[in-house]
Amino acid sequence: MNKLNDDLISLFKDKICNDDKFAAQIWAALTNVTWKRVKSNRVQFWLTFREAGALIAEVRDKGETYINWYMSEEPGVVTNEIRNGLASKGWFVQYTFHFP
Repeated sequence: MNKLNDDLISLFKDKICNDDKFAAQIWAALTNVTWKRVKSNRVQFWLTFREAGALIAEVRDKGETYINWYMSEEPGVVTNEIRNGLASKGWFVQYTFHFP
């Protein structure tokens, strides 16, 4: 795993596991988005649609696969809850197609 994955899990694991809508919002926040570390312009993170779905399925550990989460929300939408949570860990959105 990488640092953003670790931070997502530490912040949101219970909610990802227990709230399907929120899990879909995490998928959206990881697709068509580049996340960067505040203290480093060289640390960037992005996932493909499949990789984002696979991450959610892995965290939930309910026998799901990436396809359960593929296109589960509009790609590139980052909610304030997710944006603020990751900001508390030093991440910011460099690029996204949509801002809610």
